[in-house]
Formats: sequence, structure tokens, C-alpha cells
Amino acid sequence: FVYLQEPQPPRILRQPQSFTVTEGDTAMFSVKALGSAPLSYQWQFNGADLSGATGASLTLTQVRTNQAGNYQATVSNALGSVTSSNATLTVRSAAECNFGPTNRPSITFMDALDSTTMGIAFDGVNYWSTAGGSARPVARYTAAGALVAAYPTPLDFRSIFTDPSGTVFARAFSDSTIYRQTSPGTFVASGTTLMGGVPDSQSAVVLNTEGTEYLAMSGGTVSRWRRDGSFLGTVALSGFGQVANENFYPQNRGIAVAPSYWLTYDGNGRLSVWDFSGHRLNLVILEQAGTSFDSGFSLSYCNGRVFIVDGAHGLLRGYDLCVNVPPTILAQPESRTVLAGFNVTLSAAVFGKTPLSYQWRFNGADIPGATNAALLLTNVTTNQAGSYSFVVSNDLGSASSANALLAVVNSSAGTFHITSLSASNAVVVNDSALAGYDRGGIAASSQEVFFTGNGTERFDLADLTGGTALGRTYDALVSELGTEKVYSLGDGTNLISNPGGTVTTLVELDGVTGELTGATIPLSQPIDLVNHGNQVGIFAGLGRIVLHDGTRAWDIEMPSGLVVDLGPMPPLSHQYSQTWAYWGVAEFFDGAIWVVYVRDSQNIIVRSRVPDGLTSTVAAFNYLGQMASITVSLPFSRWYFHHQYSSQFSPFYSTLGFADATFVSSAPPTTPSIFRQPEDQTLAVRATATFRVVVRGIGLHYQWRLGGTDIPGATNLTLTLANVTTNQSGLYSVVVSNALGSVTSTDALLTVIPLGGDTLRITALSTNGAVVNDSALIGSDRGGIAASSQEVFFTGNGLFPGNGTERFDLADLSGGTALGRTYDGLVSELGTEQVYLLGNGTNQITSQGGI
Repeated sequence: FVYLQEPQPPRILRQPQSFTVTEGDTAMFSVKALGSAPLSYQWQFNGADLSGATGASLTLTQVRTNQAGNYQATVSNALGSVTSSNATLTVRSAAECNFGPTNRPSITFMDALDSTTMGIAFDGVNYWSTAGGSARPVARYTAAGALVAAYPTPLDFRSIFTDPSGTVFARAFSDSTIYRQTSPGTFVASGTTLMGGVPDSQSAVVLNTEGTEYLAMSGGTVSRWRRDGSFLGTVALSGFGQVANENFYPQNRGIAVAPSYWLTYDGNGRLSVWDFSGHRLNLVILEQAGTSFDSGFSLSYCNGRVFIVDGAHGLLRGYDLCVNVPPTILAQPESRTVLAGFNVTLSAAVFGKTPLSYQWRFNGADIPGATNAALLLTNVTTNQAGSYSFVVSNDLGSASSANALLAVVNSSAGTFHITSLSASNAVVVNDSALAGYDRGGIAASSQEVFFTGNGTERFDLADLTGGTALGRTYDALVSELGTEKVYSLGDGTNLISNPGGTVTTLVELDGVTGELTGATIPLSQPIDLVNHGNQVGIFAGLGRIVLHDGTRAWDIEMPSGLVVDLGPMPPLSHQYSQTWAYWGVAEFFDGAIWVVYVRDSQNIIVRSRVPDGLTSTVAAFNYLGQMASITVSLPFSRWYFHHQYSSQFSPFYSTLGFADATFVSSAPPTTPSIFRQPEDQTLAVRATATFRVVVRGIGLHYQWRLGGTDIPGATNLTLTLANVTTNQSGLYSVVVSNALGSVTSTDALLTVIPLGGDTLRITALSTNGAVVNDSALIGSDRGGIAASSQEVFFTGNGLFPGNGTERFDLADLSGGTALGRTYDGLVSELGTEQVYLLGNGTNQITSQGGI
């Protein structure tokens, strides 16, 4: 199969981003573009071409203040060119802060925690302090230092800090995981694990002001990590330990980060100021600063101040680090696209002499009461879309931010809520020969269900017949539940494969053959799903597709391809496939998006709210095995699954299956059609009869009939009749209907046979009688016995192939004779003393079983 695409001029998928660095640091800009190859790049600085800057990224090392300005890139090919937006580089002078030789606290408040204080952070509205040891609480304060509340938490903290958006993070004792606060006192793994470096179990971990690097210090060595946890390297603090007590525990495990400096504390009222190369720039006296064991742990920088605590449940003292700096905006508020009814936070990162005053604006007008460093908008509506900015001021001046554009989208996706996932009416198929192993990926079209193992396979959606290998592998399958269209995540015309990539398109598959159709849906912005350590979740929804990389979630509105950034979201405890991702379902109800997936090894399927991760159980099972891929079919009212190894559904090495499900959905109804008619049954009195019909359609109603007359209350997909009697014999059918029409099944005949024959009851079984050693004939006990009027027959394994059934005289077990063949299905009728074999036509049933 050859996929051809018309030549395309370049288009920019990801614009270069503005940021601020300190003089001497490294700055890097990048642009992401699509178009027919080859693409050429040329970077410009303040409108002029930069010599040799002809790659997709631009790296500036040892940046100087004269390099501050606007950077952009022009991307071209044979069909045209396009120029990116400007990205502004702000370069701060490393000497812009005038340190006072002696500093007095500018704010004090009582630490509410009774155990060792492990730092303080500011989220733009509230301060948060933490403690280590056995108590492990978190305390929340107003911007003026008044206690709001304290909350218990299981973490043994070593530091607490925020990113530029105001999200609160923490590091725990002897733990390389970065935790994120999702609600007051509730911390979950953020999805970032620090790899490498030289921090020890007691080291505080913090973010730099720009939110691009994690840092930790141990004994004068500073370790640096990227935001994804990958190790950048170390910096030695030159002369660390020359100030008395500074290289003693615990203060030699603490570091704070100001906009242009690293800070360390000697535990005795002296603060060292370092540049980012490890040179000591200043030694500042902090008057009244604590000198206790707790003080050594508590060093923090937030809200423009350095904080030290006197001791557990003592005073937290905040010191202005710089005494003559007007406000400088370090990070501009970011433009956002959100769904109507959701919440959004816009934030400021500012450096300057405190106190700092803020005023947020909407389309240039002041917003009453919006005077914090962060602006929270709840339950947003389309009339709140527009430009947001802020003015920050202190007694030395003011600064105005750039505009951040807020776009509010009225989602076209409808309500969809899974009300049950059951094990009822389960059907499975052993796909071991096709799938091999569980590479991962599932999607359902209107006619087929697709799954990816060693390669991608397809089976009939109605009954899982017709298993066929496609001859290719799709690692990023997904579907939209309303249209039942199947896609692969793509980057342009390239398919995303293990271990992920940058998603810019949805590439459509034929819903029957699985071949590429040539159609794509371009996304409004790229989604980075590269190397996220098996934490990528792919969720099929009604009118939407949801993606989660373990740290952030995105909503793709269908069929427009509009991408809505749903914000930071913690990793989910899910079952793993053998490769890069896991698969589930996206819901929308109660004004929120939820994702449904198999929970790790707990044999439950759960839903988690986006983005806060609130989780509840959808369905519990006995044993789901290694089930990492699930999806649903609305018209069939089923959920589909794949697992490796055994489960309660099958003993196979690799299994594809489905079972009943129920939904609440705003999807429009589809005309009902019957795929499988109810079947005739012949049963004895007091048995249970079950009639079932396989129907395709949405919003269906059922009415079962006997002899053409409605059966009261028989309005379910399945009709079950318990303890049947002969007067229930007859023709059963079902009428299936919805708003678009109805369809009636064929008749299924129920025949109920009364129990008859002579009474037989065993009153005693004696141990008296004859026995015979038949070892020489049967070898070992294969199994099977029946008695005629003259002989008793038994089947063993036989000493020779095919020679397993023997006969003996019924009266005294004499005359043992091998029959020269093996009967595995022996049985007799006791009245006539006639012996039979179970069979299928003229073929006997063997030890493998059969019909």
C-alpha cells in the first residue's frame, strides 16, 4: 500500500516561546513545522538574519544583555515560506540586585506545625509550609501570614515549592519522585522522577524561577535536572564550607533559588548568595534568623523573600533579598484554550523588592478584586474569552505584562457516561496465533474491532469471527465512539509508533480493512507524547479523544481537531501493556471529563476525573489478568477488552473479548438492526431458558413476546425464564425499537419436555462382589464405563495405540477382552441396557470433547 499526499507548503505547528535568562546562561529557541521536504530554516534577531542559524532550533550560549530582543524563524520549501511569531528573550544582569549587608524581616508569622519545618512555598494566593518526621502535616496561610488550615499527609517532606503557574510540588525523604498537590494536603506522584545526580535522602529539591530545572544540593555540590527528570549535571559551589557551620547537616542539604541566584544558609544567621556558576557573590546577615536544627532545614525563597523558621511551631521570618529592585516580570502569563464550564489559572512570575502589588486586567480594564499573583477563573463562559494581563508595582516602579489570550470553547461533544461494565454474555477468542503478545492498542469501528499485538489484527465486531492479520502494525490506535471511525495518532502523514512522538494529526483507517484511507485530521496544536515511560493513556470518547502523558492531559474535539490543554494531571495507577501506552474510554458528565481504564493489579476498572485525578470504581471483577486495552461500542452496548495470560474470561495466552455494558449517552439514535436472532431451545421441566438477541443501535427498547403477545415486564436485552413448565412452550420473539423505528426478531421455539420414565433411586451401594485385575488390558485409567445386558465396558489408555476399551462378562467379570479400539464417550440407558457412544453425526466424541 502506497500512501501519496499532495505537496504541501510549510506551516508552523509550534511557535518559539519567550523566556527570561540570567546573563551567562544558555537560551534555546525551537520551532516545529510541517510541509513537503526538504524544509529550510533561517532564524532572525530583531528582524535581521543570524549567520549560520539554519536549523529547527537555535541555541545561544553565554548569553549577554545585548542579545535580549525578539527572535523568529522563517521556514521555507519549494512551495513557499512562513515566518513564526516573535519570541522575546529577556536577559537579566547577574549584578542587578543590591544586597543590604544586614536584613531585617519584612514579614513574620507563626509556624502552625509542631514538627520539623521543611520549607515554605507561595502559590500566588496562599503560603504553604510542610514538616518532616512522624507528624507530616501541611499548613496553609493567607498572603499576610494568617493560618487558614492544617492538613494531614502521609509524606515525610524535605521541601515544598511551586512552578510559575502556582502549582504546589514537594519532595519526600529518600524519594526521587516529585509529588504534586491536587487538593489541600493531597499529594500524588507528578510523573517526574529525578534520575542521577548526587542528592542524598535529606536534600531539599526546588525548581528554578523559570520552572525549567529542578535543583538540589548536598555538601556544596548542586545537581540539576530538566523538568522531565533527566539529569543535566552538577555545579560545585566554590569555597563551600569556608563559612563556619555551612557544611554541617542539615543546612548543607538545603538550597533556595532566587531569580538570579542560588542561596544557602549557614544555620547561624548568614545567607550566602551564589551565581549559577558556583561563585559566592555575597554574604548577607539575616537579623533574628533562627539557629535551631529546624532552621537549617527551613531555608526557602518565595514571593520575593527568603524564609527561615526559628524552630518547630516558632516564627517564620521573611527577608527581602534585594533592597532596590523595581518589579521585573520573569515569566509572562501564557495563552490558554479551555472548555466552557472548566476552571483556568493565569499566573505571574515576578522579581523585585517586596511588597509587590498586582492588578489583573481583562481586555485592558481592571478586574475588581483580582490583586493576587495568580488569577483563578472558575466555570468559565465564552464571554470571558479575551486578553488578560497584569500590572505589578512596588515603591520603586511598576511593570506591565504581555497579553495572554484566553479562548473558551463550547464543546460539540455530548454526554457519555458508563453506567455498568459486566461479565455477562462474555464472548472471547484465542488470538494467540495472530497477536503473539500484548503490544497494546484497541479500537472499534462499526463492523470490526482492531487490536495490536506483534502486528495489528481485526475481528468481526458482532461475534469476533473472521480473525485476520492486517500485515502491518498500528501502535497508536484510537476511535471516536459516535462516528465509529478508527484512527492512528500521527505526526503529519507519519504514524506514531513505540515509544511515542509528537502528535499533530489523526490518520484515518478504513473501518473494515484497516488500511489507511488517505484522510487525516490536523490538530490545532501539537501534543508531545515522547518518551513518557509507559504513562501515556489513549482514551476514545464521544465527540472527543483524550490523551494523557502522565503529567498533562489534552482534549481533542472531533471532528475539528481542536486541541484543548486540560492542564497538569498526575499519573494514573493503570495496567501496563508491553510497550508505551495503555487504552481506555473518555466520558463527559457532571460538567467534567473522566477517563476510564483498568486499575493496575486490583482487578477493577476505574474512572478518574480530569485533571485533578479524583478516582472511583466503575466495575469490580474476580480476575482481569494483564488487561491494558479496553474500549466500548455504543450500538452493541458492549465493552471490548484484550489481555495477555489468563483471566476470569479465558485461560488463553492472548485473549480478545467482549461483554455487556450499559451507558447514558446523548449520541443520536441509530435504526435498530438484528445481527443474531434468538435460538430454538429444548429443555426439561424446571430448567432455565435464556433467549438473547444481538442488536445494533443506540437508545434501544426491548419487548419480548410469546406467540405474538407481549410478556409483561420482559423489556431487557435478555429474556430469562426460570423453572419452566410445559405451558411455557411456544414461539418467542422480541421487538427492538427506538425513536427511529423498530425491528422484530424471528421466532425461537421453546420446547419443554415433561420429566417421565420409571422411578429410580439408589438405596445402597455394597462393597461385596467380584473384582478383576485389568491392568494388562487397559494400562491406565483413561475413563468411561457402561453396562449392557451381558457385558460391562470400560476404557483405559491401552497398552497399544487405539486399543483402550475392554469388555467383561457382566455376571462375574470373566472373559476380559480388548475391543481393539478406544471409546471416549461411553454411556448406557439403564432400562433397555443399551450402550451408546456420544457422537457428532457418525463421528464419536473423543477425549478432546466436542459438540
